[in-house]
Amino acid sequence: MAENIYSMFRTSVEHHGNRPFIRTVNNESTYNDVHEKTKSFAARYQKAGLESGDTLGLILDNCPEFISAYLGAVRQGIEVACLNTSLQGDSLAHLLETANISVVLSTDELLESIESTCSEAGVHRMYSLTEDTKWESLQDGAIPAPACPDEESVATLLHTSGTTGYPKWCELSHKYFLRLGQFIADGFEISSTDTVFNPLPLYHINPLGYYLIGSITAGATVGLVERFSVSNFWKHVRSLEPTIVILHMAPKNMILNETSPGDATDHNIRVMFPADAEFGEKFGIPKMVTGYGSTEAGGLTHINKFNHVPELPAGEDLSQLAGYPRRDIEVRLVDKDGNPVSRGQHGEILIRPMETGVIFDGYRGAPESTIAAWEGLWFNTDDIGYIDSDGALHFVGRKGNSISHKGEFVNVDLVEALLESHSAVEQAVVVGEPDDVVGSRVKACVLTAGDVEPQTLVRHIESDIPSYMLPEYVDFIESIPRIEGTKKVDRKALQERTHDAVWRRSE
Repeated sequence: MAENIYSMFRTSVEHHGNRPFIRTVNNESTYNDVHEKTKSFAARYQKAGLESGDTLGLILDNCPEFISAYLGAVRQGIEVACLNTSLQGDSLAHLLETANISVVLSTDELLESIESTCSEAGVHRMYSLTEDTKWESLQDGAIPAPACPDEESVATLLHTSGTTGYPKWCELSHKYFLRLGQFIADGFEISSTDTVFNPLPLYHINPLGYYLIGSITAGATVGLVERFSVSNFWKHVRSLEPTIVILHMAPKNMILNETSPGDATDHNIRVMFPADAEFGEKFGIPKMVTGYGSTEAGGLTHINKFNHVPELPAGEDLSQLAGYPRRDIEVRLVDKDGNPVSRGQHGEILIRPMETGVIFDGYRGAPESTIAAWEGLWFNTDDIGYIDSDGALHFVGRKGNSISHKGEFVNVDLVEALLESHSAVEQAVVVGEPDDVVGSRVKACVLTAGDVEPQTLVRHIESDIPSYMLPEYVDFIESIPRIEGTKKVDRKALQERTHDAVWRRSE
C-alpha cells in the first residue's frame, strides 16, 4: 500500500509510464511526462523557500499545470490549499490567513484581481504561471529528493462553501486520498485502459478526489478541460473519448435538459456518476453509479451501481439511493435528540471512521466548529436520510436553510449580513427557489429603510462574495412573515412569493 499520494502516483508511473495521463483537446501527456514536470515544480518550490509542512495556495482554473503543481507539492510534503478562483474580498482573506499560506501560485489574470487581498492577508510571495519572470527565475533549482510524508500528515486543504459563516478549511490527509482513490477506482470500475472525464473545477473534492486521485490509483487517463460548458460538453466528449464521466447534480441536470441525443452521438461512455435513469436512457449510457459523501466525510462513504433501474420509493430518484458504506466507515442515523432510529425512519446521518485519517482531520483554525461537528464522537453531517431493509442508505436532504446553486452551497447568513450592512436595508432574508437544473436560485427578500435600487444592493456585496452567492432575484417586501408560535422567519412563504414585481439580475 502506498504511503502517500506521491508514492501512489509513482507506482502508476512505474506501471503505466508511457500511457497517456492527461489528455486535453489539443495535447496529451504521459505519466512519464507529468512525472518529470512534478519534479520541476518540486525544484521551484524548494528555490522559493517552501519546505515540508508549509502551505501552498493554489488558485488556478483547470489546466495540466494544476495537476503537476499539486503532485509536485505533495511530493515534498507541502500542504496544498486549493482555492475557488471566484473568491475575493473578506472570504478570500479569511481563508489565506487561517491556512497560514506561505506562497500563492496562480495566473496573471487571477492575481490582478486578488493581489491586494493576498498582501493584506500576509501573503507576499505570489507567482504567476503566465508571463512571470519571478517564476521563471526558479527553474534552475536542483531537484530535491521526495520528502516521503507520513500517510496521516495533511496533504490538502479544501474549503467549504461557508453555509454558516466564512468558509472553513477541511484538513485532508494522504491516507484520506489513498483510501478514497481506491474506493473510487473499485466502485467506478476504473482500469488503466479507461479515460475519465470531469469538467468541474479541481478545487472541489468531486474532481480532485473522485476523478484525479481515483484515476491515478487505477493508472487511467484523465480528460481535462478548463471549465464546464453545457454547450460544449458533447464536443469535449467526442474529442477526449472518455469511457467514464463524473459530474455532480447541477451540471448533469443542465446536460439532460439542454442537450439532445443527437448531440451525443458516437460516444464511448460506459459509466456515469451521479446516477440518473433518464440521463442513461436518453444518452445510451449502460451503467450508473451513485453514492453519498462530503469533503469532511471521506469524500465518498457509500456507493451503489446500477445496470438497470430498481424500484424506488415514491418521490425518490436514483441519485438518492446512496448505497452501502466503505469497510473503514461506520454510519448511524439519529433523531433530533440523538437517539438511533429504526430502519426506514428518517434521521440525521452520522459518520465515524474505524481508523484515523480516513475522513477529515478537522477544520483548520476553527476548533469550536470541529468540536461541534464531532458531538458524541460521531461526525454530524447535517444531512437527513434513512436506511432501508437491505441496509442501503437513502439521502433525503440537508438540514437547515442552506442553498445549493450549481453544486455550490450559498452562505445565507453571510449574504444577509452583507445586504443589511447597506444603510437602506432594515432586514434581508435570503432563500433558495427550487430549480430542476441548478438546484436553487438565490433570492434576496429585502425590507428597506429607505429608497434603494436592487442593482445597487448587488453591487454593494459583489466584491465580498463569490459570484454564485449573488442574488439572482431581489424582492422588496413590506414585512417579514413569521411562523406562528416560534416566530421564526417563514422562509417558505418568501420562497413562494410570485415574481411579478421581482427584479432579476441579468447574467
